[in-house]
Amino acid sequence: MDEPIYSIYLSGKITGDPNYLKKFWAVAEVLNKKYPNAEIFNPASELLEISKMLSRSDATEEQAHDILVAICLKFMKKCQGIAVIPGWCGSSGTSVEVEEALRRGMKFVPVDKDWLP
Repeated sequence: MDEPIYSIYLSGKITGDPNYLKKFWAVAEVLNKKYPNAEIFNPASELLEISKMLSRSDATEEQAHDILVAICLKFMKKCQGIAVIPGWCGSSGTSVEVEEALRRGMKFVPVDKDWLP
């Protein structure tokens, strides 16, 4: 029997996707119902204020992206599973997160594209 997952990190394309917040929230909502005892870490909403501050700073877009990815990787260390939102191909941040999840042997939690708005 699989051991339960107590923390799930959401990963998906943010840059260039105007609907990313709705997608992350929708998937988080389904995961909360499917895994009621798990903590769902949603970086799209958790890091929204940091992202806004970086956009107002002197940091270039690339520097801001790298800072956010580094923060996300730190949060991933606290999670047992990762749920990757469909449509992430071409996202450099998600690619880094998926590689890290594979390296760490995290459990991949399936996400159905029907969960997306």
